[in-house]
Amino acid sequence: MKRKIIFSLFLFFYQFAGAWGISEETLLDLSQEQMMHRSLATLHELLHENTDNAKGKYRPKEKSPLHLGRLGLTLDGELSKTSGVSKLALSLYPREEYVPRYTDISRLLKAFHKNAEKIYGIPSNHLATAMTVAIVGGWTAYTGLEFKNEWIKPLFHQLDRVMRMDEAITQASVSKKVHMHQLLAGMGLIFTAEVENLKSMGNDARSRRLREMGGKYLKALLGVPPDKIAFSSSGMKFK
Repeated sequence: MKRKIIFSLFLFFYQFAGAWGISEETLLDLSQEQMMHRSLATLHELLHENTDNAKGKYRPKEKSPLHLGRLGLTLDGELSKTSGVSKLALSLYPREEYVPRYTDISRLLKAFHKNAEKIYGIPSNHLATAMTVAIVGGWTAYTGLEFKNEWIKPLFHQLDRVMRMDEAITQASVSKKVHMHQLLAGMGLIFTAEVENLKSMGNDARSRRLREMGGKYLKALLGVPPDKIAFSSSGMKFK
């Protein structure tokens, strides 16, 4: 039942996915932009065997500088900054489809902001949440499986810990943080929506292509092959 609840939001999302195509070149371009302000060395140090010895202080009761509050949002939940939405719409689709795709992605993100905290129990407008969604989306596309409810919070807290130790992230401008959030969360939602869409279509060739794309995206984000990434109620590990 919990697994159904955790993906109820994404079941709502997939109606917007349509025939969205994702090229390998686009994925690598987007993932490189998203990695621009992350420390892969710190992430690897944290997630290998000596997790407890990772450098840097982690204060779970302290408000994270990755928490964007209402940055990029208006009081009624609309998106006030949309550079990330524009980047996705321009990168993933033909230019003549820009307006409807921009609208679709905006709707995905607005629904995510409205519902994610209720479903996941973690703040929606948070860079670690956005990275969590990106990883979940890539993993779901690669495996075709549902991401278990009990894996969400541990993964979020790991990412919050490692990303808050990177000053390039924490000291980034408001516009850059909002842009990063939209790219990460948007790609994760698009991947997951496409998985749900393909379940009803039974298109084996497209499913294989999506698996390939999900694997490449995960490797670009995390620096390891997707089959070397494992999740549990203790969080993410690299095998």
